[in-house]
Amino acid sequence: MSDFNNMSNKLRSIIAGLALVCLAIGFLLGSGRVGVNGGPENLSDNYLDLYVVGLASHFAQTNDDTLVKHGLCFGDALQATEARFATFSEAPPDSSVSSAYQQVLSLVRGEACSNHLATLAQTGAATTARSNLLKSVLKGLLALLVIALLLGALAWYLMNRQGDGATKPMRQPSIQPDDEQKSRSWQRAMPRQETQAPDNNDFRQAAKATPATTPDPSQPQPIGGFSTTYNRGDDSFDKSFIIENGNGDFLGECGVSISEYVTTDDGARNVTAFEIWLFDKNDTHTVTKVIMSDHAFGDEATRAKLAVRGESVLASLNETIALETKALIINANVNDLVYTDTSPARGIFDRFTIDLSAWVKSQLEQSSGSASDMLNF
Repeated sequence: MSDFNNMSNKLRSIIAGLALVCLAIGFLLGSGRVGVNGGPENLSDNYLDLYVVGLASHFAQTNDDTLVKHGLCFGDALQATEARFATFSEAPPDSSVSSAYQQVLSLVRGEACSNHLATLAQTGAATTARSNLLKSVLKGLLALLVIALLLGALAWYLMNRQGDGATKPMRQPSIQPDDEQKSRSWQRAMPRQETQAPDNNDFRQAAKATPATTPDPSQPQPIGGFSTTYNRGDDSFDKSFIIENGNGDFLGECGVSISEYVTTDDGARNVTAFEIWLFDKNDTHTVTKVIMSDHAFGDEATRAKLAVRGESVLASLNETIALETKALIINANVNDLVYTDTSPARGIFDRFTIDLSAWVKSQLEQSSGSASDMLNF
């Protein structure tokens, strides 16, 4: 399920990235259409005087006609300023640059403006061609990105739709069952033959398996049975099992994993608690219970720390732990329990075997008429 989740997250990231790229390209294409079409002819008289004085002062100080040509050789700029230059050449506002007004006027009345406009026409044509080529490329790229974005969104939708049904579900965070759920929690899906429990003081002896019996065809049978064993040193212990009906339809998933451990100086993980969980595709959350060692169960700090993961249960041989969801029941039976000889006493698991059997509630109710009455004993 983690692979499916990672793939879905990566696909969402790719889609978001494509969307941002599309927005950026759209901005580049659109920003070129915004222009400013003002000139000296649009200025009021006062500002037009300042415009003319500024050009003349710049030319007087630098003797550079570049700014003059850019400021006067376009549109109606020369016509709007020509009278001002003529007036100021006879009565300059600033006597230190009096000759500059006539020089500027002679310059723009000559070939300076015509040559400047011809140069602009040539460079403008080349710039327009390059701009049109760039816009064509950007438009093509934008079209491809939009197609990729749509295909990615479709793939993400199909993956999520598949993940809701046929694929293995995401293991959700465990939620502590509420009081109502605890009060009606079914302890066993089927009564089983009582067996003599071993001496509580000898947890290092493996429990003997109950002799197999022939199933009663008149009674409902589990739709799945799973068994797994943890041995000390298996730091990556994390088992999950698919729950399917007789037709192969996916109903849910259950599993066992390490919930709590303490690390020694050599880096080894000394497991003090396991968690068992049940996911039902028809339910809203994953049910989890934490199976704790004798020492961990008696430690208030450890129990408080693990309380957020699920109901705390003391690990006991031949004790059945029930997990219930909307449509499924899991019976978890601890069949082998061995502690290490190290401190704390009965605190570190050396070996731990648990059997899981899965039941469908509807089948139990159809068989007995009242599943809760049959399961309570």
